[in-house]
Amino acid sequence: MASLDVDVADNSDITDNSPPSKRDRITKEAVKRGRPPKTVGRPQKSTGVSAQPSLILSLMSRVAKLENIVTELAAEKEKLKKTMKEQDDIIRNLRCSLPSQGQNPATNINRTCPLYADIVKKTPLVSQVTAQLQLASNIRQYEKKNFLAVIENLEDDKTDGQSAKDKLFLNSLSSTHSLPTHTDTFRVKCRNPDVFARPTKVRFETQSDRDTFIRNFSKCIRSLPSHREFPRPLKCRRDMTLDELTVLRNLRKTVYEANFLIAAPSPKLEYFCRSHCKRLGTMPPDHLEAIT
Repeated sequence: MASLDVDVADNSDITDNSPPSKRDRITKEAVKRGRPPKTVGRPQKSTGVSAQPSLILSLMSRVAKLENIVTELAAEKEKLKKTMKEQDDIIRNLRCSLPSQGQNPATNINRTCPLYADIVKKTPLVSQVTAQLQLASNIRQYEKKNFLAVIENLEDDKTDGQSAKDKLFLNSLSSTHSLPTHTDTFRVKCRNPDVFARPTKVRFETQSDRDTFIRNFSKCIRSLPSHREFPRPLKCRRDMTLDELTVLRNLRKTVYEANFLIAAPSPKLEYFCRSHCKRLGTMPPDHLEAIT
């Protein structure tokens, strides 16, 4: 490998009276222009990261602020720990001071005034007044229902125009069979949307007209040429309360079960619970109890 011999110039003979070199001239011109002089030749090798003094001071200031924040947070943490410990002691003391409650905590409460139930027990007159108020309410309800008849299983398309169709049907039935004329008719809303037909309520001017209509309704329906075209048999009754309807449904269920027994051949029964009961003497005792 060939070796390179570098001749280093001897600058010992350069004095102040020597002519200016190219480097000196460039430096002087740069100073006049207010700019740093350009380096001539190959730039010097970087020996490391050189930061400006202002940047170093800014970083040191930020580090000092962060140290202060950390110190403040540590102080707040210690303060919260102390507060939590004090509150834990207070809660523990309160729990220890509370009386032990059993399964019925209401008995440990000292009532300052008696309850309404206790007053009612000590005053029998209150229950009598309550019963009278309930009786008066029932009487008002009966009075409202005195002029209403209910038709069951009348065909229903479940539209807003069904009331008009019901009115035409009842007007035709009344004029054909000389039944009392009704004053209003409307369908009753049902909870079950899939019900076959909503009950039809018919209002009359007097209770006598309503009773006459109910008494002759079934006979008039059977006399119609199209009475067999109804999907279900039509029934007419007076408007009842919920308790009365419950009793009616139970009676109908009993009669249905008794009529179902007639389908099987039995020597004991000949007629039982059709439109009217006949030959009651041939009925078993349990069947007699069911209809009485």
